[in-house]
Amino acid sequence: MEIKKDTSIAVVVNKTWANLYGVRMFLRDGNEIKGSHDTSHIVLGRVLNSTDPYGLWITNTGQREADPAVKIKGIMIPWNQILTVVLQQKFSPELWAEAKKMGFVTGSI
Repeated sequence: MEIKKDTSIAVVVNKTWANLYGVRMFLRDGNEIKGSHDTSHIVLGRVLNSTDPYGLWITNTGQREADPAVKIKGIMIPWNQILTVVLQQKFSPELWAEAKKMGFVTGSI
């Protein structure tokens, strides 16, 4: 399925993959991902390319919107590390607060 470029997206990924040092340097500026009660992690951003056979390309707009000093960067999430994808125009403050409380995400979108 092709997802339109610039679509707001929440990608639920395998936390073990997200906590690999080389990955978390870009996802979380090196910070270990803790706090959730399972092996998933939520990454928020905007779609760059959904047709790459190796993975889903997104930007880090979740971090950028929380802190405008953060530079925009793209990251490819391998398809085999994606548990689910949620497309939504704007995520509700309640959903964001719950995800933040559970330790999935930081900042706001």
